[in-house]
Order: sequence, then structure tokens, then C-alpha cells
Amino acid sequence: MLGIRFDIALAGLRSEPMTALSVSDRLAVALHSRIPIEHAKAVLANRLDVDINEALALMRRHARSQREPLADVASAIIQGSADLASLARPEHS
Repeated sequence: MLGIRFDIALAGLRSEPMTALSVSDRLAVALHSRIPIEHAKAVLANRLDVDINEALALMRRHARSQREPLADVASAIIQGSADLASLARPEHS
């Protein structure tokens, strides 16, 4: 079973050639977007007096409900333009 999954994954990699540069670029983009998210988690945790995991959960929930990228929510928190009260309120479905 594992061999079949490996073959499928390998076939996917072969269908889209990856160069060292494309992998490096993808890692740089991921790191670049992750830094502000980590910063925003710390800011939100401090301001709302919640732990880091809860801060991330609040950010993710807000991003999903507003259909915004998590990186944009993080930027708004860092810049001070995010409505922290709305981030802290439970979502009403």
C-alpha cells in the first residue's frame, strides 16, 4: 500500500518539474508569510490575554469567516487596524 502511494506522489513530481530555484522560492514565500503570522499571534495573545494557540485559532477563524488570507489578518493585527473585539467574539453561524 505504501509503495502505491509513493508511486503516485513520485508521478506527481515528475509531471511538474521542480527546480532547486522553485523549491527555494516556495520556501522563501512560506517563511516570508510565516514571520508576520507568528508576530501577530504574539500581539494578539498579549492584547487578549490568551495563549498562543488560542490566538492562532482566533486569527484562523476570523480569516475564514471574512474570506481573507491569514497573512492579511496578521498584517492588520500588527498594524493595529484589526478590530480585536470582533476577533475575540465567538462566531455566530
